[in-house]
Amino acid sequence: MTVKSKRELNRAVGVGGLFILIMTGVAFTVGSLSNAYFAQNGPILKGRVVKMLDEEKNQAVLQIMAKDEAGKWADEEGKMAPVVLCEAELEQSAIDAGVVGGRSISVVYAKGNPDQIIPTYITSAMPKWFGLVFLLTLLAAAMSTLSSQFHTVGTSIGRDVYEQVTGRHGRSIGVNRAGIILGIVIAVLWSHYARGGYIIARATAIFFGLCASAFLPAFVGGLFWKRITRAGAIASIVSGFAVTSFWLLFVKAKEAGAIGLVQKVTGGKDSILAGHPNWPTVDPLVVALPISIIVVVVVSLLTRPSSEEHLAKCFD
Repeated sequence: MTVKSKRELNRAVGVGGLFILIMTGVAFTVGSLSNAYFAQNGPILKGRVVKMLDEEKNQAVLQIMAKDEAGKWADEEGKMAPVVLCEAELEQSAIDAGVVGGRSISVVYAKGNPDQIIPTYITSAMPKWFGLVFLLTLLAAAMSTLSSQFHTVGTSIGRDVYEQVTGRHGRSIGVNRAGIILGIVIAVLWSHYARGGYIIARATAIFFGLCASAFLPAFVGGLFWKRITRAGAIASIVSGFAVTSFWLLFVKAKEAGAIGLVQKVTGGKDSILAGHPNWPTVDPLVVALPISIIVVVVVSLLTRPSSEEHLAKCFD
């Protein structure tokens, strides 16, 4: 949006395309490799995960059960599940029950935690020094990203909110700093209380889906369509955000059920479309992005176009 001409954009396509290819290519490659590794070496795919009650320590022990030569389920010594499990992630099954090694057991199946797949793969399949280098790389990437994100939060609160509301332009440095501190505090609290499950994967999917639904049509229109208007862009952003929020709060069963607001409306159900097949599992992006595109086109065509002088300045 800020480059001088299309020549700079064309130069960026090569580097940007290669960067995106590497980013997504690495993700798919590592995902396939980790899946293949655990298929051969991961005990969680070789036997049943059981919850064993250790009477001596008075605590539950998660361990792998495997069939012996006689076809019976037996204790496989030292085989622990390579996933982090908790009570909420265990789905009880009463298929098998009995006594193994003097301990009573009940068979359960582990849903697992997807956020632990790559860390477990690195610690079990790679040398220890690689794990340390990988951790330092993650910290470096996280620090650079956090720095820009917190500065963006502070600037948005100071310039986009404080200065626009009060009209005191250029006097929001203190508010910017307070916004940065507030963003850090919220991030720390969220990371502390939102542990468990697969909050990272879910939050990332929600974030990118929301960005695409709210900003992508207006962004593409601002770059390539001279007929787009300010009202059309604003309407597209608002509609994309609103539809995504509504879908997450009331339709998408996994997110809506975790938030809990839909249960008060439906009397305990996780989705207002619980009786309709497939819809409770549809991602908000599938619905919100097409609506956002339609809104930006329709509203832009129904509102006054930009002046020729303005277009000449933007598309020179």
